[in-house]
Amino acid sequence: MIWIILDKTDFAIEWLTNLLETTTIPVIKPALPVWVTSCLKKAKTLRKEGSFGAPSENEIENTVKRLFHDMPGYKTNALTEQPITHNLLTR
Repeated sequence: MIWIILDKTDFAIEWLTNLLETTTIPVIKPALPVWVTSCLKKAKTLRKEGSFGAPSENEIENTVKRLFHDMPGYKTNALTEQPITHNLLTR
């Protein structure tokens, strides 16, 4: 369901992170393109040929580019060290 919303609307990446924070799914803030790509690869949709599976690599790439279009360095964002926060439990 999340894939369909992200694919068909103009919601920003903050919408996805805010939604996932309400679940037990670990969230990385600020969201990185590689993390979002990994999340979207877990999506299961009904494909044109009738099977269920993840969206195509091309569909995921286009959606991630759209979500990160206004962030400087979004193409290399995953390779650079950045301060992040998370909602994981600490020991």
